Amino acid sequence: MKNLSILSVAAIIAASVILFSCDETSSSDNSTKSLLLYSPLVLSTTPVNGAIDVADISSIVVTFSQTINQTTVTATTFGFFPAISGTYITIGPVVSFTPSGLGFIPGLTYIVSIPAGGIASTNGYPVVLQYQFSFTAQ
Repeated sequence: MKNLSILSVAAIIAASVILFSCDETSSSDNSTKSLLLYSPLVLSTTPVNGAIDVADISSIVVTFSQTINQTTVTATTFGFFPAISGTYITIGPVVSFTPSGLGFIPGLTYIVSIPAGGIASTNGYPVVLQYQFSFTAQ
């Protein structure tokens, strides 16, 4: 089983604390609960944050807590710095990116950014917590 990142565990704990501290009678609290329960959270990434010697043609894989709406996965909602072109594939809660051409430039560190409000689950709820990780190509 893949390990949860520290940031993912912290996000799940924070969401749980907020969820259990909400007053059940308030409609705004109920919408906060819905947002926290149904919004996708990043559970794991391949490679892991800070990985080095990642093969130049490796797929980058992010696993979410919810099934992802593939139409919401774009270069803006699942971006790289420096930018690189490639193909996104979404299957259930898993989104993968495979670089095109020669792939990742060896020795270069890439930052993957998943901003809040971009990728959404099939239930319509977007990511509420921005997520970033980095890796260095081999």
